Amino acid sequence: IAATRIASNPVGYGFALPEVSPLAYDVVPVDDATDLGLIARCADVPADEVVRLNPALLRRASPPDSPGYPVRVPAGTGERCRAELAKVPPEERLTWRRHRVSRGETLSEIAAAYGSRLRDLADLNQLLSVDLIRPGDQLLIPMPARLAEKAQQRAAEKGHYVPPTGYRRVSYRVKKGDTLTGIAQRLGVSLAHLRKVNGIFRTSLIHPGQRLYAYLPPSRG
Repeated sequence: IAATRIASNPVGYGFALPEVSPLAYDVVPVDDATDLGLIARCADVPADEVVRLNPALLRRASPPDSPGYPVRVPAGTGERCRAELAKVPPEERLTWRRHRVSRGETLSEIAAAYGSRLRDLADLNQLLSVDLIRPGDQLLIPMPARLAEKAQQRAAEKGHYVPPTGYRRVSYRVKKGDTLTGIAQRLGVSLAHLRKVNGIFRTSLIHPGQRLYAYLPPSRG
């Protein structure tokens, strides 16, 4: 309470306020998830300066699916940064991919599949332990866009389901008496699809309360 009162009237309590220069910066609109280090190189400034100007970007990259996101760069470097960034092919920029954890999958396997470091993946997803992942969890994975297609191909080769672009995930909580076949029919997908998405291959055992997932094309509700 005392600190709040002093902050509301520092001069009245005998504190001299230092002069603070207004924060000066240029704004560069960025269309895709792009690493702040790359933006700093395009602006020809240290990466720490760009990070300091963008405290909201905790993952040190502009967010995905936010066309024209305003990234701050040091004053006087905006024009150069825009010009240099325009020369960088989209496939070389960092982009975010979402990965749904399958049954039996470990964080180290996911990191290896996407060419990421285990500790980085845990930190970015705020996991207190690398063992704290469960089937159905969604992980954010930073990676160069040029590797995304290869990573998805590797995931598919390992038997993991990689939904086509635009497909919507739906879920169903298992009730007493349910069967995989019945749930597949209820969700409007094939039994093979339901098994692959949920990593159920050598058994048909499911239990009440378990949540199963499926993916539907955009045209289906």
